[in-house]
Amino acid sequence: EPEKGGQRCIERLRACLKQLGEEIRHLGSSLLGLEQWAASQQAAGASGHLPDVDNVLKRFHLVADSGAKVGARFMELEVALHQQEVVQTVDLDSAAIAKAADA
Repeated sequence: EPEKGGQRCIERLRACLKQLGEEIRHLGSSLLGLEQWAASQQAAGASGHLPDVDNVLKRFHLVADSGAKVGARFMELEVALHQQEVVQTVDLDSAAIAKAADA
């Protein structure tokens, strides 16, 4: 049974890592979009146009939301890693008990 628990933890770790990768890609995309938008606004500003404040806020919100999701995924990963560590400790303790019983 501890082996099944370990396998579930590993599957959860893989799922967390996959989700984390997706969130990081989304964050990168949001940051790139913000950078491109800022460059276009800088060019427009040179010709006397003012930036669209709603658009600025929307883009920063997207970046902040992506960053928060990345942070949440890291926390999930930390929990999953801790659970894997606990399962491994239980497996080692079980093996030690079985070895002592055989002796």
